[in-house]
Order: sequence, then structure tokens, then C-alpha cells
Amino acid sequence: MKVLLAYATYSSGTDLASQLVTSLLTAHNISVERKNIREVSPENLSDYDLVIFASPSWRTRKGDGYPHEFFLDFMEKPQAENCRGRKFAIFGLGDRVYTHFCGAVDHLESFVQELGGVLLVPSLRIDGFYFNQEENEQKLREWTSQLLALLPSPAAV
Repeated sequence: MKVLLAYATYSSGTDLASQLVTSLLTAHNISVERKNIREVSPENLSDYDLVIFASPSWRTRKGDGYPHEFFLDFMEKPQAENCRGRKFAIFGLGDRVYTHFCGAVDHLESFVQELGGVLLVPSLRIDGFYFNQEENEQKLREWTSQLLALLPSPAAV
């Protein structure tokens, strides 16, 4: 099983969260490439069995509650048509004080749907990552465990 974890970050919270998810997956002998979304080409998505998107929600050129600008750039590129049925998972960081809490997740879910992808687990929305980092890291562990339960064991691949 080959996994891509594509992320973007403004204040390094999403970077830290993606490092944790990567370490949890690799501890189960899952091959993970963690890349900033700027390093990912749409045609490369077909190289992976599972694609995980991770983004904060932010005020962008499109308004409040959107994925990181680098994700917007990626989403605006012509997409490969070979993503139908491809497995995806999404997590996002946000803050409940904003109108569109974790709105980036909603946009990324729509994007995956447009690609014809399949979300393996419900998307994870994390509130105030740094304000309660220990609790939020536990949420990431639980979410990753749900994801691992649906992946084939490395011995079966």
C-alpha cells in the first residue's frame, strides 16, 4: 500500500498533525510520502492507493473558510481523469470562532467527489490545534486508527 499525505500549512499546525499521522501509518508498515501540496501534480495522484489531504481553513482570495492557497492552486489545475474510485481521506484544522469552521474540509470533500474519489473515513475537523494539542493529537490517533482498520495489511499487499 502506497499513501500520499499532501498538506499545506500557515502556522505549522497542519505540518505537525501530518507528521503525526505519517508516523502512525509508518509504524504499521504503510509506505507514506508526506509532501507539501505544492510538490504534488494532479497526474501523480494515480500513483497512490490512498491520498490524504490536510489543510487549515483560512481567509483566501476566495473568502473565508477555504483550504490553504496552495491547495486552491492545486485544485484549479486540470485534474487527471484516473481518480475514479481512488481512496481518499481528509483532515483539517480550524477554529470554531470563525463562521466557516473547518470549511477547508468541506471544499476538499467536494473536490474529491468531483474527482470521483471515495472517502474511506469521515473527515476529521480539529478545533484550535495548539490550544489543546494533547487532546487534538489523540483525535488524530483515533482517526488514523479508523483509517488503518480499513486498509489492507501490508502482508496482504
